[in-house]
Amino acid sequence: MEAERIARNAVRVLERGGQQALLAEGLTTQGVALAHTGSHLRAKALLERAIDIAETVGDLEGAGRAKLSIIEELADKLPVEELITTYRSAIDLLKRSLHPETGQRLISCAEALFNTLEHLKLQDQKDEQPTWQGFSFKQHVRESERTVLERALRDAGGSVTKAARLLGFKHHQSLISLLNTRHKDLLKQADEDPQKKAPSFFWE
Repeated sequence: MEAERIARNAVRVLERGGQQALLAEGLTTQGVALAHTGSHLRAKALLERAIDIAETVGDLEGAGRAKLSIIEELADKLPVEELITTYRSAIDLLKRSLHPETGQRLISCAEALFNTLEHLKLQDQKDEQPTWQGFSFKQHVRESERTVLERALRDAGGSVTKAARLLGFKHHQSLISLLNTRHKDLLKQADEDPQKKAPSFFWE
């Protein structure tokens, strides 16, 4: 907070002096300090203002450094698309930089960006994992049972006798009883016509 106060006072002086390149640098410093205090929205606004001023006066290095500060300080607070756009823009502004620390910051920002992407990917995978909320074992078993019975009747051409044989029942009455008690909706598919058949490899 003390660093932010000092930077803010410096910015006020520079605004009156008309030294735009130094003003952009002061705004960048203030923005970084604000980010450290948790004032992320104000920090982003100041850093964006620093970028605009630096680009206006042709200070590409200053504009690029301010963009890197956005990634360094606010990577986990901004949409991924915006971070990618900011990073690409920073590369364009800093690709002719002669300062060794600038290259190192670009590498560090790339790592921060990758970490953010990896975190979001893991979060998406976690969100997609099924939960047990509302799960019914009986319902699950019945639905699975219905699927198999329906397939057997279809592959047997509607013949209850053949379907029972596919399912491994010794007597077709066992299948009829199962249909009558738990899957009455499948009765309409049952037909003892032996001419109906639909061969399948499902049962092999």
